[in-house]
This record gives sequence, C-alpha cells and structure tokens, in this order.
Amino acid sequence: MDLGKCTDMLKKCCNFLEEYRNTGFKSAILTAKELAEELEIEPVFRATTRIRRVKRQAGETAQDEPITSPEKKFEVEFFNCLLDTTLTSLNERFEQLWGCRGCYAQGRRGGGGGVRGGGARGQGCLRAKAPAIDSRPQSGSTTRHPNMADKTKVAEQYYAPPPDLGKWEGFRIFLWNGETGQFLGRTGSSWAKILLFYLIFYAILAGFFAAMLAIFYQTLDSKMPKWQLDSSLIGANPGLGFRPMPESANVESTLIYYKANDKGSVLKWAQIIDDYLEQYRKKGSGVGEASGAEYRVPCSPTSSATSEKQVCDVPVDDFHPCTSANQYNYEEAGPCVFLKLNKIFNWVPKPYNNTEELPSNMPDDLKQHIKMVSGKPEANTVWVSCGGENPADVENIGPVQYIPRRGFPAYYYPFTNKEGYLSPLVAVLFEKPRTGVLINIECKAWAKNIFYDRYERRGSVHFELMVDRA
Repeated sequence: MDLGKCTDMLKKCCNFLEEYRNTGFKSAILTAKELAEELEIEPVFRATTRIRRVKRQAGETAQDEPITSPEKKFEVEFFNCLLDTTLTSLNERFEQLWGCRGCYAQGRRGGGGGVRGGGARGQGCLRAKAPAIDSRPQSGSTTRHPNMADKTKVAEQYYAPPPDLGKWEGFRIFLWNGETGQFLGRTGSSWAKILLFYLIFYAILAGFFAAMLAIFYQTLDSKMPKWQLDSSLIGANPGLGFRPMPESANVESTLIYYKANDKGSVLKWAQIIDDYLEQYRKKGSGVGEASGAEYRVPCSPTSSATSEKQVCDVPVDDFHPCTSANQYNYEEAGPCVFLKLNKIFNWVPKPYNNTEELPSNMPDDLKQHIKMVSGKPEANTVWVSCGGENPADVENIGPVQYIPRRGFPAYYYPFTNKEGYLSPLVAVLFEKPRTGVLINIECKAWAKNIFYDRYERRGSVHFELMVDRA
C-alpha cells in the first residue's frame, strides 16, 4: 500500500467535492430531472405555502421573511448538508493518513517498495500511530477504541463520585461538615447572605403592607360606616332582638325555660337580664364610670336631647314590675322579656300615626291603641306586638302588657354613633302564660319602612317560653 498515493488521491477527491459543492447543484438538478422524465415523474418541486405574519418588536412593524423557493430549500437543507458531512469525514481521514506519511519513508529506506514490502521499521511506525487513527467498530462489536479509555481516565481525574455513606453518617455530615465548614448544607457566609436577603425582603413586604393598610384606613371614618342603609350589607330594614337569651353553650336555642318555685332557676334568668341592663344603669357621675354616660338626659315625646352630644336616657329602673328588685317578675310565673330594635346607622323610622294607613295584618288591639293616641306626640312610635304563632299558642299565651309603652319612641332615632347612646327597650310582661306548656311567640315591629318576613326574620323575632311550677 503506497500511502503517498492514497493521500494524494484522497486530497484530490476532497478538492473535487468542494468544487462540486459550489457549482454542481445545477447539474444535479438537471440529472434529477432527466431521471424523473425517464421514470415518468413530474420533475418539478412543489412549492409549500405558509401564512405570512406581521412581526411587532419594540414598537416597530415588519413583514415576515420571504418564503424560500423549494429548489433553494433542497439545496440548503439536503445537498449542501450531504456534501459538508462527506467533506468533513474525508478531511479527518486525510489528516490522520498525512500524519503517517513518515512511516512510508521509513519503509522505503528499509528496502521495500512500500510498507508491505518494507522493513520492520516501517511496520513498527504504523503500529505506534495506529491508535491515533479513529476507526469505528464494526456492527455487533463491543470493543472500545483506546482513545475512549483514555478519555474515561482523564474524566476520572477531574470528577470523583461521592463516597457511599450510610444514612446516619450522611445526616451527620449534613448537620455539620467539618471539612467544608458547612452547617445544614451552607457555609457561614452563605447563611449570612440568605438571612440578610430574607430580612430585607420581608422588611420591604411588611412596609408595603403597612403602607397599603394606612392608605386604606385613610378612606374610613371611625364615627360612621362608609356604606349606609340600602348601600350597606345589613340594609335599611331593622330586626328585633330579645333578652334574656339562653347561655352561650346553647347559643342556637331561643327557649326561655324555668321553674317559678325554683329560686336557682329564677335567679339564673334574672342575672342574665341584670348583666345586659348594667350599661343602662351607669350614670357616669363617678370616676371610672362608662364613657358617654354623662351625656344621657331624660327625654319625652315633647322634649328630647337639645345638644349635639346629648342622647336620650333609657330609665330601666322605672319599668315596674319588670325591675331587678322584683326579679323581673319571674318568681310570679309572669316573666318579662325585653325587646330592642337593632341599630342601623342613620335610619329614621316612619311611624304609623294615621289610622287610615294601618296595614290589614296589624293586630286589632294595636289598631285600637293607635286610634287612641292618634294626633298626639305619643303616636310617633315604632309599634310592637307580640302573640302566639299558632292557634294553640294564642290560647296559651295569656294577657300581654308592654312597659313603659307599646313601642320605641321616634325621638331615640336616628342612631349616629353618639357617645353614650343606648337602644330603647320595651319590656313585654306575659302576665299569666299557661304553665307546663311550650309556647311559640313572635314579636313584630311596625313602621312604614319596616318590612315583615317571617321566614327571613325581617322586622320580627321568635322565641319560645315555658314556665313550670313543680
């Protein structure tokens, strides 16, 4: 084998392919068309279509790149790629054989006509240079080239796999690595940097939250709600509440049950009412009394609070026999239940003070009462009525008395969150309810702007009463 001739032929082949790559595509197209005609195939590239788009970048508008012709696409993506791959492979072989050209000279000096006929000196040279020649293993062979082993050894010099540690040993090193000075996988400087980062991050976050909260509070008024009446969630239809209510452990219950001859049972309910009425009894005359109590003044249908700071007082100690000294008449088996109208800011009642405007579902006894006070100052009242829900309850409830009047006077309204303001109360005295029987009671508030709905408890309140003597 004459290596000189081999390298010369290989070099000429490379030069031919380079020249053919630059100028041979046209002849290749012609040859392909001739073959296509012989095979009766249409010798035309089919043009591909593509939707043209408008590109926008940095505020500029430009059309998409022009569509490349099918011939040009074939030349770039197939013809040139094929020749480039071939040239690269041949050039690598040419360089490897060119490095062995000295072995041919040694073979000739050895007396032979080539390496095969030369001496052992030329053959030894080829054996020495053979490992440097890259040759791919034949199909099915698992032999690795020596260069691959060398590369593996070089890689192992720069990378060593971590030692196989046990679970506890690995956990111990994770807690504290004495060699690297790492605690929980981080050095002291790394911990300092990340702690400083989170300190600054959460400080900025807290500052941003505080700033937003401060801005939000600037939109609120501590004396009045932002949304009022129909614009608010609670609306403009007040409901009724009652006292005493069962203990908090039985918060869902609305039953008032006691034994009239059991002092402990009577005292329990009397104490609940006392606790609720404590705020009504404070006059604010001494040190430590409730704030705002000094602004409460006696009011009547003909005289109300004159100053902007004054509010009308609710004299609960005058609600005889529904007083603390009388234990709210519970011991007499005729208990008192206190009613109040829920507070709605800036709500003003529109009383039924004209007998021609009374609704048809109003109780007859209340209609008679309104006729009696019609045209008087006492008619400006949010009226109250209580009765049994069912026919059996109507029979068992007995006579009902309203103290000190049958409703909530209009001079207590509107509620504007004045200091010392108290909701007006009506004590409902059930004089002789049937004992040993559960009585369902419904109380309603009556005004032109109070709308009644039993199922949603709008403008009314429901509770049960049961009095035992044994």
